[in-house]
Amino acid sequence: MIFTPEKLSEIRLKYLQLRTITNSSRYYIYNIIRKQESIHVTEICRISNLSQPIVSQNISTLRKANLVETNQIDKFVYYSTNNFEIQKLIIYSQYISNKETRTESKELSENYVLLREAYCFLKSILNPGRLSVLEILNRSGELSVNQISAMTQLGQSIVSQHLSNLKTSNLVFSKKLGKQVLYKTNIEKINSLF
Repeated sequence: MIFTPEKLSEIRLKYLQLRTITNSSRYYIYNIIRKQESIHVTEICRISNLSQPIVSQNISTLRKANLVETNQIDKFVYYSTNNFEIQKLIIYSQYISNKETRTESKELSENYVLLREAYCFLKSILNPGRLSVLEILNRSGELSVNQISAMTQLGQSIVSQHLSNLKTSNLVFSKKLGKQVLYKTNIEKINSLF
C-alpha cells in the first residue's frame, strides 16, 4: 500500500488546513485575529463588518483545522492564531513546491501563494481515482493506460487525465516502449513528500 491509513489521515489533515486557510473569508478573519493577537468575536465583527454568525462559523472552521486557539477569560472567549501550526504548513508547502520563502515572517500574505499551490497539489492527490491509479502502479510496477483502465474500471480517457496530472506533479514516470507508453510511480518523490 502506497499510503498507509495513518499517512492518508495526515495528508487529509494537511489538506483540510490548507483548504481552510486559503478560503478568502477565513483568510481575512484569520489575519484579523493574527494582527490583534487575542480578540473577541464582537471585535472581529466590528473590524470585518461581517455578521456574528458568519464570523463564528469561520472561526469554528479555523479551530477544527487547529489554526486558531481559544482562551477563556471570565465569561468571554478570546481567539488567537496557532502560529506554530501555520509555520508547519508553510514549511510543508515549501517542501511540496520546492520553493524558498520567508518562514520566519509572521506575514501570512507572503506565503499565501505557496499555501494555495500546496492546497491544489494535495487536492489533486486526494482524488479517489488518482489514489487508485497510484496504488495500482505501486503494486504492479509499470503499466500502460489500457492495463490501468482495466484494473481500475475507469475509462481510458479518465485514466489518461489522472496520469497526466500525476506526471505533472512528478509522482509518476512514463517511458515509451515501441508504440506503448508505460507508467510507474516515483516512489522516492512520494516517500519524500509524505
